[in-house]
Amino acid sequence: MNWTDCANGIELAIPKDFSFTACLTFFHRTDQEILYQVKDDLLYKLLKIEEQLILCKISAQVAILKVEFPLYQPTAREKQYIAQYIAEWFDLARDLHGFYRFPTEDAHFKECVGRSRMRRWSMNGGW
Repeated sequence: MNWTDCANGIELAIPKDFSFTACLTFFHRTDQEILYQVKDDLLYKLLKIEEQLILCKISAQVAILKVEFPLYQPTAREKQYIAQYIAEWFDLARDLHGFYRFPTEDAHFKECVGRSRMRRWSMNGGW
């Protein structure tokens, strides 16, 4: 996992085929979710590390996930934990290339990819 400690948060490197927009589409399925909130293309997640509550504001930029901490500046150890948590939550270590390539090469799925509203995403490895 590759991450950087920045002045106002942390940045996590994301795989080339990773689509934060696709993740937001999934997360935004309901407004009844209590584990996170989506607002204005931002993902808000409250984490409890030991006894400290830390609000994470997650967004995407070119090749990175940016995590800001609007209410509390975590310690270096807490930032390490948050980076690991988010990398596991989004499964950032997984190589997605085969996942995106499979439907375009498999005879049974090839036709479905062309009809899917997600074809733009699945055909080019991201939005």
